[in-house]
Amino acid sequence: RYPETANLRYLAPPTVVVAAGLGTVAGVAGLVGAPGWLTLGWLLPGGYAAGVVMAGLVEGRGLPAKAKAWLPAVIATMHLNWGAGFLASRAKNR
Repeated sequence: RYPETANLRYLAPPTVVVAAGLGTVAGVAGLVGAPGWLTLGWLLPGGYAAGVVMAGLVEGRGLPAKAKAWLPAVIATMHLNWGAGFLASRAKNR
């Protein structure tokens, strides 16, 4: 609605949702009989998970152990819900 406020940073979460979703579908397909190279799709959600864990370690410095342990799940929840909400709102407004 307001393109002047758009920033590439805002497109990261929806991109992650699409990439992780497609990677998961490809990975499952590769496991259940489609060409085996499709199992490489697992690299997309796995790479995102590894990135979130690394970001949690960096951003969690100085936090109590319990908060540090939860931080990757919090980051992933925030990103995936933001991305899914963005995609759903785009589909609804079409």
